[in-house]
Amino acid sequence: MTFPANYASGNIIFANDINSAIGNIDSLNPYPSSAAANLRVAALWGVGFGNYGYGQTVPVLSPVSVSSIITSTTWINLRNSLYTMLQHYYGNNTPVTSLPPVSALSTGQIITAHSGSNPFNFNNEIILINNNRNNFLNNAAKLNSTTLTSNVITVTRTTQWGVSPNNGIQSEIDVIFPNENSTRYFFNSGGEIIINFNQTGLGNAKSANWANIFTNRIGTVIFSANRLEWTGTYPGSPNLSGGYYNITNVYTTQFNGINIGTGPYSMNDVFIDIRYSSGTTINGARGSVVRFRFRLIDEHANPYPYFPYGQPVLPNTSVTFSHRRATTYISGIVTPSYNIVSPWVNI
Repeated sequence: MTFPANYASGNIIFANDINSAIGNIDSLNPYPSSAAANLRVAALWGVGFGNYGYGQTVPVLSPVSVSSIITSTTWINLRNSLYTMLQHYYGNNTPVTSLPPVSALSTGQIITAHSGSNPFNFNNEIILINNNRNNFLNNAAKLNSTTLTSNVITVTRTTQWGVSPNNGIQSEIDVIFPNENSTRYFFNSGGEIIINFNQTGLGNAKSANWANIFTNRIGTVIFSANRLEWTGTYPGSPNLSGGYYNITNVYTTQFNGINIGTGPYSMNDVFIDIRYSSGTTINGARGSVVRFRFRLIDEHANPYPYFPYGQPVLPNTSVTFSHRRATTYISGIVTPSYNIVSPWVNI
């Protein structure tokens, strides 16, 4: 809910009325479900539930008890938390909003509800933030509201691969957060895990084709709250059944790059499987450690001397992790750490 019909010019607003916007649980405590968190500013701002909640602790948004006076501080805290979330969404220090200025909510002022002559409209801004809580207005806004940390960890295959009897290689990497809530806040505020494959050993046609797969067919892979997307030409991006909130504690394939190669190498495959390897589903989380498994399968791995398919993939096949996290307006979003569970091994 947002403000009910009673929040109208000439009416008295009661505790239940303002609580329909703030929520009936304060921002420092979790909500019991996504349905309960929907359109509640305290859930969007604080702990929330699932993909609601930025984990912000100042100001604290608290429901007003029945028969209590609704203070100026309550109105200002509601307004300021909404304003910060709008800054984050728009990537703009002074976004154009229909929120009243702080001066209109200070002690001694009359709270004026939205009407035809009054542009102040809490409801519109609550709905906007609620519906776009994990997103940004556009890419420029994302760049303004976040910081990219590039090339945090790279896993490199230092020997050749792709010849029988072991035609493929596999690697597993954990992305680690301190706890379930910090993981949620990272993704809820637009955080991304960014993945790039590379092939720098280019001395034969097979290796060159794998380089083309990585650079042009896949491009950059982006894992976010509710989707997995890639910038290359391989179809299916974005996978809206992917992302953090679609993982479980068993692997699911979020990138299914079957027959991703080109020309005589068209049968080669790339799979990205994702699960959580630690943590629980408390507060709607999907664990606190996200594990990625990469499988590169070379289907043209006939033994020597069947040229050219018997060529190996040359050394220096790699995968690199970067990440993007909210830093400009939303505060306290943690930086993940990384652990190589398994280097590139034959499969």
